[in-house]
Amino acid sequence: MFGRVLVFVDFLQNYADQKFVSEIDIDKIESAPTHYLGGKGDERIIDLVWRCPLKVGNGSLMAVIIFEHESKSLKHIPRKLHKYISAVRLKYVA
Repeated sequence: MFGRVLVFVDFLQNYADQKFVSEIDIDKIESAPTHYLGGKGDERIIDLVWRCPLKVGNGSLMAVIIFEHESKSLKHIPRKLHKYISAVRLKYVA
């Protein structure tokens, strides 16, 4: 369900900051790859990634959605999330 662009756009329009959303061309949002390599060459598989083109210029934002199913300790969650987001950044930011 969350992999449908219509659901993601609806989420943005109803829950995200509207000033932020107004900068995105929501008609051109598209799914992006979910497999990335980390800084050490290790594979990172992310639940959902959306490419969100900006209305002005040629830039775009990458929306990374991660459903973390940690059942033990929440202590390591920030580091795990950072690894996922860093892998996406390594691919798209030179």
